[in-house]
Amino acid sequence: QVAVDWHKGNGESALKRSKQLLDRAVKMQVVDYSIYIGFFHFMDVIFLGLEQAFEQNRSQTEKDKLMKYANLALKIMKIFARVFTTGRPVIYRYKGWIEWYSGKKEKGYQFWRTACEKAHSLPMNYEEGMAYLALANHLPVENPERAASFEKAKAAFVRGGFDNWV
Repeated sequence: QVAVDWHKGNGESALKRSKQLLDRAVKMQVVDYSIYIGFFHFMDVIFLGLEQAFEQNRSQTEKDKLMKYANLALKIMKIFARVFTTGRPVIYRYKGWIEWYSGKKEKGYQFWRTACEKAHSLPMNYEEGMAYLALANHLPVENPERAASFEKAKAAFVRGGFDNWV
């Protein structure tokens, strides 16, 4: 529901609910596969909110708070990935955003590329597509890797049956 709210334009309420869920999730002691299925949508909302905060030049306080939650999401996924390899591509995708918005663009690109490779090798078509989208959306327009990444994202989504995403 949180991701749906975000994409319907209810970003403020989606972020608020995502933060609440993340605060609860970090206290969990059990590592369960449902963490990926149930949690990554609201974790992604945190990263979309972080991106929006930078694009809209919001206050440093708001950016710092969102970065705190982004690091919390990363922490949860690292715990998950110790048990389930399917968490590894997500870790690299999240690290890409954290590095990018920490001013380390090249590191961000590298983490997104690694996320693409890890997702492809499992295979996790949705994650691969999302990682290629993150990379493509942040590369400079004149970079030929940008167009290629958009095409690879499209191909990954089609392979996974996510035709509505292309």
